[in-house]
Amino acid sequence: MDLDPAFYRGMIDTMVDNVTVLNNNGDIVLVNHSWSQFSSENNGPEPGEWLGQNYLAACEDSAA
Repeated sequence: MDLDPAFYRGMIDTMVDNVTVLNNNGDIVLVNHSWSQFSSENNGPEPGEWLGQNYLAACEDSAA
């Protein structure tokens, strides 16, 4: 059974923790409302700008 992407968005938007969904390459394909709100409150990228960014590479860069 294939579920509508809106189902997944609705599900993770109910979570109070920051949630991101990555593809196999580590690219961000979905973030929840809490993630977007935290980002905007801390001068991070605007909603939608996270999509396609490689989360794993960003983590590696910040640790260097």
